[in-house]
Amino acid sequence: MKHFGSTSGLTALAEDQATQANGMVAYTTSTYNTGWMPGAIKGAFLADTDDADLVGSVYLDDDFTSYADQAAAEAAGYEFSGCTFDAANDQVDFPGTGTFTFSGADPSPNGEPIIVKIVVSNRTAGNLSFQAAYSQVFAFGETGALDANGTYYFSCTSAHLRVLALNGFDGSVDSVTIYGADTDRSMNNKGLIVNGTVTRSPVATGAELVAYSGFSASNYLESTNASYVDTLYALGWEQTNGVWEFKHGVVSTAPIDGLTITGNTLKIAGTKPKALIRLSATIPTSDQIAKIYNDEKVLFQENAACTLYGASNTVTALAHDLGTDLLHVGTSAGRSVFRGLERIQNTSTSVATAISAVNGLIAEK
Repeated sequence: MKHFGSTSGLTALAEDQATQANGMVAYTTSTYNTGWMPGAIKGAFLADTDDADLVGSVYLDDDFTSYADQAAAEAAGYEFSGCTFDAANDQVDFPGTGTFTFSGADPSPNGEPIIVKIVVSNRTAGNLSFQAAYSQVFAFGETGALDANGTYYFSCTSAHLRVLALNGFDGSVDSVTIYGADTDRSMNNKGLIVNGTVTRSPVATGAELVAYSGFSASNYLESTNASYVDTLYALGWEQTNGVWEFKHGVVSTAPIDGLTITGNTLKIAGTKPKALIRLSATIPTSDQIAKIYNDEKVLFQENAACTLYGASNTVTALAHDLGTDLLHVGTSAGRSVFRGLERIQNTSTSVATAISAVNGLIAEK
């Protein structure tokens, strides 16, 4: 197993020597641990240490029917550059160029995740690009995103949001909606819309990892994305009669309580508490399943820690002690000691540049 440190946290890599793309990766930061993500991962959900309940919020839901003219829309906070507000048809029209900014009030002042829904119509040429913070493009990583009529979803945290006409886009935006969301911890960053209230509490007394519960017909998590199909492989943990169990299988066989994909819409509901839900286009091997189970089951025990100690995600030094098989991870907050995915101890003295670990003897700089 290999480990890499960066300003974003700790990355663990369990390679598949025969097929590199089928290996597994796990991310650990000061606030979350993803568990193992196998192969072509499509999402890593319910992976958090924040025990604050999730409450569904709609920060903006506008079909543009309430504005008499463009001046009224501008007074509501919208900005039009090269495009126009069409009051007769309740839409924003792009005549081959333009930028429509719909930041409005800040929906995520503390960096909370949001999901933006944009409905496009009348498109005859070109495409739109969704942008957040005026720099980072959230367009599913595909060339020509928003290049057809339809509904598009984007995950981000920025309050500065706009769509920009590219390649002579000729068409309209019919509506914009901004939802409060729960984060996808995989590289895909496709969060889940929070509907109702979802309860979060430690998976065991004193444990860092939290369980998501209180699911019902009106309290659930949901997201729509073209990559979601019911042939994906699902992995995760659910609690039955107070006991945590590792569940896995193809989504269409319902391996996890309340996890369904209908069309391209993923829904997490059911009745049982859940944590560390992942979706992959790769079916894990039996050895990988065994590793996932053995490395993650300890995170569901009392007082189990699974994050970098302190508040910093910047890893300053790494050392693997071959004698003890423990990983030592340094940050400005101290040294975190991991056995697999579990942090078993820590210090509180800042590590600046280096750690040496041999048979339990530790030196830091």
